[in-house]
Amino acid sequence: MSRGRLILLLFMGALLGAHLAIGLCAARLMVGRDAFARFPLVLGFVLLPFTFRVAWAWNRRRPGIGPSILHVCHSLWLAFVIHLVMALAIAFLFGAVAAAAGRTPGVESLIRTAAALALALTALGFVNARYPRVKNVSIPVRDLPAAWADRTLVHLSDVHLGPIQGRRFLRRLVKKVNRLDPDVIVITGDLFDIFVRDPERFAAGLARFRSRHGVYFVIGNIEVHVGVDKVLQALSRSGILVLDGRVVDIDGLQFLGVGYPAKHSREEQSDPFGPNGGYRRDVPCVLLYHTPTGVDGPREDLSTRHLNALFSPRTDFSFAREAGVDVQLSGHTHGGQTFPFMLLTRRLFGKFAGGLHRMGDFSVYVSAGTGTWGPPVRLGTTPEIAVIRLVCSSRAPRSFSVRTVCGVSP
Repeated sequence: MSRGRLILLLFMGALLGAHLAIGLCAARLMVGRDAFARFPLVLGFVLLPFTFRVAWAWNRRRPGIGPSILHVCHSLWLAFVIHLVMALAIAFLFGAVAAAAGRTPGVESLIRTAAALALALTALGFVNARYPRVKNVSIPVRDLPAAWADRTLVHLSDVHLGPIQGRRFLRRLVKKVNRLDPDVIVITGDLFDIFVRDPERFAAGLARFRSRHGVYFVIGNIEVHVGVDKVLQALSRSGILVLDGRVVDIDGLQFLGVGYPAKHSREEQSDPFGPNGGYRRDVPCVLLYHTPTGVDGPREDLSTRHLNALFSPRTDFSFAREAGVDVQLSGHTHGGQTFPFMLLTRRLFGKFAGGLHRMGDFSVYVSAGTGTWGPPVRLGTTPEIAVIRLVCSSRAPRSFSVRTVCGVSP
């Protein structure tokens, strides 16, 4: 069994245990009921974690409003469960301390207090997740063309448009991004949610993004589940250019996109690094790739590769570095999205769970994400719109580069 599948099984076990504990607490509040009457309640709580799989299967067979509503309800419930487990732990710890001091609070009182605290935390996290903040980032680039001295690019990732982040969320996001007056907008995957009924319903809203030199997108793992063809059709109506193994040169700066692998292997995808791929080592390059991992990942089947990207990430970036890529922009991690998952994400991805990291002339920026997946809350992280300014590096310029560099002709 792979490490990814083992961690997934442990997570599901923990989720089942949490629901069992909550079911027992709810049964404790059923005053005057016998054990037989409380059993269905506890059983119902144990079965609740599986509603996600039910909604997913339902959505795949017959997409519509039904599975979307079930998904939204389950997501909100999951957020409440996460906070309730933490609140119960705090409440019973407080009760133990109080008991040691000679004041024993009632168990029912502790449960009710924990439920109220969990409800407040869920509401706070839900509101926090609805309003992305602007984050300014400066990234040094060797041989940066003079034309890029005062330009900005906006980096979005993991928007997850669908039943939760709907068209109203998209309108606010577009308005906020357009006010930043970017030169380029890049979206590094997971633009849509797995429960999106019809990606084309967002095409008109996406078409309202404005930048001087275009909007560019690479496929993420969620688009693979939604259906790449459906996503490409929606994006073609929005004017967003999909960079899947393609290179675009904008005034001496390359934007190269590598899509998340679908059912075909990497050998069957167009290789931008190949002799006919269009990539040039002597021209600065920004690589768009959904996961903060190397683009030369192992060639397993799709499900195994996805689990490895989640739980066994390869973060040496050796292929991109040796190919001469200057900057990789990624997302996928959501920065852990909410406590306590942010601790697990940092454990798995290390420093690459989020933020900017330098390795010589190579930089990686990992977005904390613009939307949410799963529990629609954020505590301990904030959704972001990254405004990236590329600045000229003082390191030695590339050899065989014949063009204006940082405003100085060679």
